[in-house]
Amino acid sequence: MFIDVILEKLYLTHERSLHIGKDGCSRNILLT
Repeated sequence: MFIDVILEKLYLTHERSLHIGKDGCSRNILLT
């Protein structure tokens, strides 16, 4: 359950980077 919270935070950060720019998005995909 605690892991779900972490994954949700990572997902929200990923969503936010999508709004900032696709470059940040691709960077997040490489990190995962």
